[in-house]
Amino acid sequence: MSAVDTNVLVRFHVRDDEEQYQQVKNIFASATSADPVFINFVVLIEWVWVLKKFYKVDNKRIAALTLSMLQSTEIEFENDSIVTNALRLFENSSADFVDCLICEVNAHQGKSPTYTFDKKASKLKGMKLLK
Repeated sequence: MSAVDTNVLVRFHVRDDEEQYQQVKNIFASATSADPVFINFVVLIEWVWVLKKFYKVDNKRIAALTLSMLQSTEIEFENDSIVTNALRLFENSSADFVDCLICEVNAHQGKSPTYTFDKKASKLKGMKLLK
C-alpha cells in the first residue's frame, strides 16, 4: 500500500500544476481496493488547512470532497469512522477541523470530555470549555 502527502492531494483537487496533476492522477488510477492509497490523520489535517487558508474552500465543500474520497475503495483513511464523524462535525460548525478530529479521536478512545480553552471547539459535543 502506498501513501500520499498533503501536496499530492492538493495537486489532485485544485489542479493548479498540470504536470503534477497528471502524476497524481496516475497514482490514484493505479490504486485498487486490494492496494489502496493511504491518507493519515496528519495529511488530512494539513490538507483541510491548506484548502481553507490558501484556496478559501468552505467547510461544507471540504467535507463533501473528503466524504467522496471516503466512498472510494481505492483510498484508505487512517480510521474511516473517526474521519467521517469529524467531517460531520466540521461541516456544520465553526470549529477547526483539527478540533473536530481531536474530539472524535478522544471519543473513540472513550475519553470524554476533552477540555479546551478554544470557545469554538468547546461547542462540539464531547468538548468542555475551561474558563
